[in-house]
Amino acid sequence: MFLLRAIALPLVASVGFPGCINGPLASNLVCDPTAPIAARAEALVKEFTVLELVANLGNRNPGFGRFRLPEYDWANEALHGLASASGTKFQPAGQNFSSATSCPVPINLGATFHAALVKQVASVTSTEARAFNNFGFAEKPRWGRGLEVAGEDPMHVARYARNFVLGLQGKVGDRYLKVAADWRGSMRVVGARDMAEYYAVPFQACVRDARAASVMCSYNAVNGVPACASSYVMQDVLRDHWGFNGVDNWIVSDCDSIHNIFNPHHFVESDMLAAVAALKAGVDLNCGPTYQRHLESAFDASLVTEAELRQAVRTLLGYFDPPDAQPYRKLTWADVNPQSAQDLARKAAAESIVLLKNDGVLPIRRSGSKIAMIGPLVNATIQMQGNYHGVAPFLVSHLQGMTEAGFDVTFVQGMNTSSTSDKGFAIALEAAASADVVIYVGGLDHSVEAESMDRTAITWPGNQLELIKQLAEVGKPFVVVQMGGGQVHALVWAGYLGQSGGNALADVLRGVVSSAGRLPIPMTDMTLRPNVGTSSPRRKYKWHTGTPVYEFGFGLHYTSFDVQWNGRSAQRRRYDIQVLVAAGRKAPHLDLALLDTFQVSAKNTGRVTSDYDVLLFSSTKAGPPPAALKELASYDRILSLQPGRRKAKTASLEVILGSLARVDDNGDRHLYPGAPQTPSRVYG
Repeated sequence: MFLLRAIALPLVASVGFPGCINGPLASNLVCDPTAPIAARAEALVKEFTVLELVANLGNRNPGFGRFRLPEYDWANEALHGLASASGTKFQPAGQNFSSATSCPVPINLGATFHAALVKQVASVTSTEARAFNNFGFAEKPRWGRGLEVAGEDPMHVARYARNFVLGLQGKVGDRYLKVAADWRGSMRVVGARDMAEYYAVPFQACVRDARAASVMCSYNAVNGVPACASSYVMQDVLRDHWGFNGVDNWIVSDCDSIHNIFNPHHFVESDMLAAVAALKAGVDLNCGPTYQRHLESAFDASLVTEAELRQAVRTLLGYFDPPDAQPYRKLTWADVNPQSAQDLARKAAAESIVLLKNDGVLPIRRSGSKIAMIGPLVNATIQMQGNYHGVAPFLVSHLQGMTEAGFDVTFVQGMNTSSTSDKGFAIALEAAASADVVIYVGGLDHSVEAESMDRTAITWPGNQLELIKQLAEVGKPFVVVQMGGGQVHALVWAGYLGQSGGNALADVLRGVVSSAGRLPIPMTDMTLRPNVGTSSPRRKYKWHTGTPVYEFGFGLHYTSFDVQWNGRSAQRRRYDIQVLVAAGRKAPHLDLALLDTFQVSAKNTGRVTSDYDVLLFSSTKAGPPPAALKELASYDRILSLQPGRRKAKTASLEVILGSLARVDDNGDRHLYPGAPQTPSRVYG
């Protein structure tokens, strides 16, 4: 299988463009843009020696002078904007390509429940990535991360992932991908049912349904086999079952995860054998040096064949095509962070903010209001970007955002994020006593929340809760921003909002934008911690029998709504399974076949224009136990519902068969007779 690889953001400046006119490859089929893709790839790969084949299998490629091919680096990141990586070099401040739009992180985007917005953010990200390519010989970046987390519900995450990939990879015709989206994740030791019902759902949405061009194997083991050595995952599931076998598909390892097959997994006895295991299992590209250091020796020892090396090596099609025929090569620095991208980043941030409590303090009136802003993250800038970020063109702190909004603001930090000292409390309390409204901004930052840095508690670090308690006792209207604790009048979850986070928060706090986000995860108390006696209790909202502090999908508004079914409610509809299955054969996959579209109308009965997310849940006891208490079946966002209008707006909630199917112990999905197997309620 010959696949065409993108040369991503090459780190060269002086190598000439490939010689498809008079150069060494002019007569090679790879230079014929009318020839089939696979044939062109095969023609070039045939020219490579074994050493050149091996050199092509790492993220850092040394280049080939005899073909006039430059050195390059594949490694790039794009979690919520183009990030800093070895394959992406931001220029010094003030120069072209010195920054890129920084949008809210995925958990924030997940809180919007706005599929079209996710797609727009991904499209901006990939547009800017392609524009960066103009100071190199580039065609499309290779992404090392597809998302961190958008929530805990598999249907929600799957829809997020699908729209993110579609926005990232937006095609012009069938030949040119805007970028190649990569899907990375961590599968654990689980049974077939849990794999099919929960863990594999977003992967299937990315690979099978959204046609992600690339998949990344990670560091972990899948049921005892390291992911990058698992032919079951990469061949049986990805390629054979999900159809990940096109001419634009490849598998890349997470950085150094092929080495991890040897150490720490000890699945094999050396790095060379780890490279062999990964290659034979189906990994085409190694982020890290393991392939390039050891596959030549493995070939000499007859552990891998030349055919296997040639199968894995894939070269860029677009790199050899006329630039004028490739629209994405026309993107320039002017296409990076234009006003439209800035507006989108601010809009996405505002839409993601979740109002958890409001005793009438919000929105804050601007005229005459003296604001005391207290807390370790009031003036945060780079912390607004979360992780895997690049260089933002600007970073608006919450302090700057409220000041620019016209408020009279006094700022006192009070303490650092994890400080256990109360030395700064007195001045903070003094500022609070002199203010009309007190806003505390705190919670977590990169010092306590990061990759490979799990927390043992879900409470706020340091003395933050004690400071919040004392501020609440001052008796002034009190707003806590991010998560919360203590006696407060308003509680706002803000997450990591990106470059315009301060402006977005100010927009929501003063009511320019009405809060309409919903929690993509439940907020629970410490009783859900794993412990020796009970192991890990059922922490997902679908299974949780207790009462969470805030449940999945919770979010308040500045207004009120009248929500009604259009026509018969979902509970009153009945279906014939045989008819559904017969009609579903026309869908690309049976689980994607439409069960029904439910119409829900919403009318704004308050005084403030607001968006409104409609979440539709289902539940059933039909099929094998245990059954989830409820599951998200569909959702839709109604935009700009104005108050006082007689005409309501309608949400269209499409429910597919896969949302209602149950999974057996073999991982197979079934539609079982029984009621109610249709959506059971609208949450709003």
